[in-house]
Amino acid sequence: MPRKKVLIVDDEPDICEIISYEMDDRGFETESANGGFEAIEKLKNTKFDLILTDVRMPNGSGVDIVNFVHKLNGIKPKIILISAFSDVKEEEMHQKGVVAILTKPIDFVLVNKVIDQALAI
Repeated sequence: MPRKKVLIVDDEPDICEIISYEMDDRGFETESANGGFEAIEKLKNTKFDLILTDVRMPNGSGVDIVNFVHKLNGIKPKIILISAFSDVKEEEMHQKGVVAILTKPIDFVLVNKVIDQALAI
C-alpha cells in the first residue's frame, strides 16, 4: 500500500523540519514548502493526501492554499491549519475543507490524533 503524502508548509524551515521528522517517523512521505506560493506550485504537479500549513506567511498564506485547494476538481487533500494567531474565520475555513485549526506551539499528540481522524487511519 503506498504511503500517504503530506505537504508541510511553514515559512520557518526549522518547523518544517520538525514536522517532517515526526511525519516521516509515522510512515508518511513528506515534502515541504516555505510559503503558500511554493506550496501551490507543488500542488499543481503532485497529489497530496494531507496539507499541514501555517496561516501567516510572507510568501503566500495558508488561506491562499485553502482557496487554491477549494477550487480543485476531484479528490482534494485534507488541510490542517496551524497558527500562533487565531485570525481566520473558522466556519469559512471548514466550509472550504479545512479539517482542523490548531495552535502553536505544536502539540504532536493532538496533531497525530487529528491526522488519524482526517485520513481515517
